[in-house]
Amino acid sequence: MFPSLLYPKISAKSILALSGLLLTAQISLSGDIYSHCKLTLKHSVTAPIEIFQDDQVYDVADKMPRPVGGQDGWEEYLAENLNYPTAALKTKIEGVVYVVFILEKDGRTSNVKAMRSIGAGCEEEAKRLVEGSPKWTPGMNNGEPVRVRMRIPIRFHLPN
Repeated sequence: MFPSLLYPKISAKSILALSGLLLTAQISLSGDIYSHCKLTLKHSVTAPIEIFQDDQVYDVADKMPRPVGGQDGWEEYLAENLNYPTAALKTKIEGVVYVVFILEKDGRTSNVKAMRSIGAGCEEEAKRLVEGSPKWTPGMNNGEPVRVRMRIPIRFHLPN
């Protein structure tokens, strides 16, 4: 017997361990109480179903996330919203800040970090731009939205 499970309207990936064999199945449950959940396969093999939310962060997805308007839209957003830091202007600092973040299933950004900075306030400005960006089109695996780790450069080029 398996313990009773209480899962109201859960849609999750399930991993089934059958005598050392690992199978993956896509399931969708709804209702009040599931007791004695099991999956029966050919040859009368049964196994408990272990349910968990798929919060894995992928580095690559079948369909990678895209900013609103694609690359052109992203460049337009940066051009309209980048505030060149005063300290960087005074010291004539130019370069690239590499930003890493997670693009969530709903298209918003989270866990924004600068991996490489050029100093003079450029790191903070790059993070502000990514954190404040419009929602993206999320990454997809097997037709389902997934969390994807993104790495993007933000270029700081002094105006002429």
